[in-house]
Amino acid sequence: MKIRIVYLLLGILVLCLLACLIDERWMLPCLFHRLTGWDCPLCGGQRMLVALLHADFRAAFALNPFLMCSLPLYLLWVVCYIKPKFLQQSAVISRLCSDSAILIYIFIALLWGIIRNL
Repeated sequence: MKIRIVYLLLGILVLCLLACLIDERWMLPCLFHRLTGWDCPLCGGQRMLVALLHADFRAAFALNPFLMCSLPLYLLWVVCYIKPKFLQQSAVISRLCSDSAILIYIFIALLWGIIRNL
């Protein structure tokens, strides 16, 4: 189990280092945006991550505020996936990592996708 965590952390570190070197020309285009012309809930996410890696929090928030505010929740979900015993620490954590919380988050993400295109 500890080896998997080390490999995961090394993978994240390598991705972070590569993201610092990525130019916008090398980023993947959004297929939804290309087909419809609308921004999806994740549009701007790659550029937001690169801005975060450069510690430019204002630019990261401007690129995708919803995704920026969701990062702590994503980190909690990763921790709960890697270490399931973490769920037993508190009732709040177990509720935030429940299936119903994830479904509510997906619904909110869809609403954000609609609102940002109005």
